[in-house]
Amino acid sequence: MAATKCGDGLELYWCKDMGTCIRTLREFRRSEVIICETPTFEVHPPTNEECLRACNAGASSTSGDIEDFFVAHAFLSHCPQVQEEICEQFCSHKSIPTSLRHSAIAKARIRIQQQAEEVAAWWGRNAVPESQRTADREVLSRVAVAIGVCQLNAHNLGGSSTSRGIFRIGSKLAHACLRPSTIYRFTSNGEGAHIVLASSIKRGEPLTTCYLGPIYGHVSSRLRIKFLSISKLFRCRCDACTIDPDYMRGLPCPRCLMKCQDGLLALNEVRRNGVWRSHATAVRAMADASIPSQWRCNECLQVISDDQMNASSSPREFDLEDAVLNLRVRLQEEVPGREREKLVHSLHNNINDVARHLGTSHWATISMIRMETEEQANRLLLQNVHLNCRQGESDSSEDVTRCLVENFLLVARFDKISGVNGDIALARDVALYATSKCGAVLDEGLKHGFHEMLESITEQAKIEFGSLSFEAQTLNQLCATLKSQMHG
Repeated sequence: MAATKCGDGLELYWCKDMGTCIRTLREFRRSEVIICETPTFEVHPPTNEECLRACNAGASSTSGDIEDFFVAHAFLSHCPQVQEEICEQFCSHKSIPTSLRHSAIAKARIRIQQQAEEVAAWWGRNAVPESQRTADREVLSRVAVAIGVCQLNAHNLGGSSTSRGIFRIGSKLAHACLRPSTIYRFTSNGEGAHIVLASSIKRGEPLTTCYLGPIYGHVSSRLRIKFLSISKLFRCRCDACTIDPDYMRGLPCPRCLMKCQDGLLALNEVRRNGVWRSHATAVRAMADASIPSQWRCNECLQVISDDQMNASSSPREFDLEDAVLNLRVRLQEEVPGREREKLVHSLHNNINDVARHLGTSHWATISMIRMETEEQANRLLLQNVHLNCRQGESDSSEDVTRCLVENFLLVARFDKISGVNGDIALARDVALYATSKCGAVLDEGLKHGFHEMLESITEQAKIEFGSLSFEAQTLNQLCATLKSQMHG
């Protein structure tokens, strides 16, 4: 396929492993809007109650998700020209390159194809409105292709998981797990925008965005590769999964840290007085586990072999990763209050054990600290900071604030080193609580570090949501408040 100009300063080109991709014809600078377009194909929950009931019935009767039935309904509602473009111009499960069909991807491809065909056949028999009912094999085949296209290429519209869209240009961007060159935002004008996230994008560079979402964007390369293989049908070969150091999987240095008789770190090595502590950490020089590599400690600077690290690291690492990931997914869902309480109880009961096994520079431990800090910040804000409502409890309140800020900074620094975006919601909640204490309980060094990190995340919010967004303006105001408290 010859390169084809597709917009101001952009061109389409063919990549052997990724299919049709986009690269630049000129340099783009940070925060510049590089793509802004309306969706070619939109999928929303049907507004007709009878149609919505039919979608629910289909999801209950087949292996398909309700979103697949939304796609079937939307596809048959669009004009033939859009239907043809969706089926012919975008990657689906039927267009996966032969070179990528190893076992995990092949199994996932068969599952997606069977599920899509089952949904299409059911909708052909039971569609609402009846005008969409058909037994035409070609039409049903195209419906199945459209379902696959949406699974592999769709963007959320307006932050909704059930409203999705395919964009003529934006849905062709290649993937990068960490440090993608652009970030996607759905604007209030109903357009999908890709904004330059990197310091700059040079002429001739491919445009990348991250397909992972907030949960899988914060896990190890092993889990990222597994997720992308079964959900997007490709084995990730981005730098973060191959040649870059695997900062998501930092492990305790076996030469700097002595373990207890049970083979785990002492609790006071990872947590003291409620504050999570950083420690000597070894990081693998290359993330690709299939290639022999070396580890290097950030304190003693010694080089450690794979064999030495494997001998000293916890044999439960992968099991703990899977358990933490499952807990994170469950806490993100809208679960009933009592069930959520059980999940939070599990978090508090297991966080020390995970930290002693993996240390505090491993994504699984950081994820648990993130969840713990989120829960604590939300609880304190909802309770209207009841700890300082009574006289004589100020020392306890100071300890709580200091712990909250220090634990947030540990998480934020890990995110920065690992190359993932800062946690905007967590930064906002911690800052709301800390500034409500007038900053008096934080020493100057902690205030300075907190303010510096808050400024960095505020700049990220301006790129991600826009300078006039609620998120950016709230963080901007909190930065100003904290700065005035620093000099007050």
